[in-house]
Amino acid sequence: MWLNRFWSGIVPMTSGVKFLFHDEIQVAPTFLKAIERERARCDRGGCGFSILSYEMFDESGREQAEREFCEFLISRTREMDTLGWFDERHLAVLMPETPPTNARVLALAVAKAFPSGLSPRYRILGYPADDSRWSNGAPKTAPENGNHGRTRRPSREESDRYPGAGAAAQTNDGSRQPLGLVHELLFGVNPAWWKRGMDLAISLMLIVPTAPLMALIALFIKAVSPGPILLCQERVGHRGRIFRLYKFRTMHLGVDNSEHRKYMTCLIEGDMPMIKIDSGADPRLIPGARLLRKTCLDELPQLINVIKGEMSLIGPRPCLPYEAAAFLRWHHRRFDIMPGITGLWQVNGKNKTTFRQMILYDIEYGKKASFWLDLTILLKTVPALLTMAFEQHSELKRALSVAESVESPEPQAIESNG
Repeated sequence: MWLNRFWSGIVPMTSGVKFLFHDEIQVAPTFLKAIERERARCDRGGCGFSILSYEMFDESGREQAEREFCEFLISRTREMDTLGWFDERHLAVLMPETPPTNARVLALAVAKAFPSGLSPRYRILGYPADDSRWSNGAPKTAPENGNHGRTRRPSREESDRYPGAGAAAQTNDGSRQPLGLVHELLFGVNPAWWKRGMDLAISLMLIVPTAPLMALIALFIKAVSPGPILLCQERVGHRGRIFRLYKFRTMHLGVDNSEHRKYMTCLIEGDMPMIKIDSGADPRLIPGARLLRKTCLDELPQLINVIKGEMSLIGPRPCLPYEAAAFLRWHHRRFDIMPGITGLWQVNGKNKTTFRQMILYDIEYGKKASFWLDLTILLKTVPALLTMAFEQHSELKRALSVAESVESPEPQAIESNG
């Protein structure tokens, strides 16, 4: 679980926080579980929530002020709210069904009750950022300066983020830092050092020997179809960030994607195997495209995305923005993980599975990700790819033979009268 990963990296609690074991304040493991439960409830259709976090005093001799502050905060929270620590310096209030603007009302009340310098710095995180029941501007422009009431323009990273995966964050000191562990709990963590190292090592090893093959594919595409060799397509990646995915172009220029939109909506809302819309005869495909797609050779340029840090070798397949727009809230948990070229779903049936099963595989991978799991998936990818290509080829041959038998029925013998 994400929770175990966070807690294993936190410095153990010490007696430096004198008010740590108050009955009304949960310890870190319990509090992080409460946040995880609240996110699950929200993802299943509940209203959003906010987290008001305070960075407690770091100086010695402030124990009494800290104790008074905690007592006051306990007295001002509602019965439905939860107080807890998510590390040894940060005390937070989990506020269900509360937008960031309402959470800030409590933050301002606390600041008013304590003289300047005695009230710890606060930060507010609202989840989800795109909750339509909250104020219209909060998700994208969010951070307000608690002292002057000013707003700031969204950063480049926020502007490039898919709306469904953003965060509404406010601070009382103009800081742009997120809520540390809580932010990562809600929106995923950066890849572990071993994962990034594996991605770079294997990608660099593969991109050199496959360069001649990619050059041949590029020449072939240029010969059979006018237009660019590579398709640069916007996809939704880690934490909802939009990036440009590279792949060899296998379709004619200017094709209509409305049918693909309708088909993906049916797959997302229905309970049918995720067979590609172009698995049969598709006039949109250029000559030779079926072979490139069956063998996944059209995906080779994505090694560039891996080297750039936009993708990983192992992870959920990055979806198109219009596909993400049809997702349910709990589907967005797949954005907690860096997208990949192959993954748990690809080696467990892929086109035989439903959309819901694919999402569950993606979430399961996020919870269990490890070096050995990544290595296992890599070793299973080639056999799974060959099996899938063979099955698709057999199905196509059967379909063609059925079509030929319908068009050319066997001639019946004519009996002679004489």
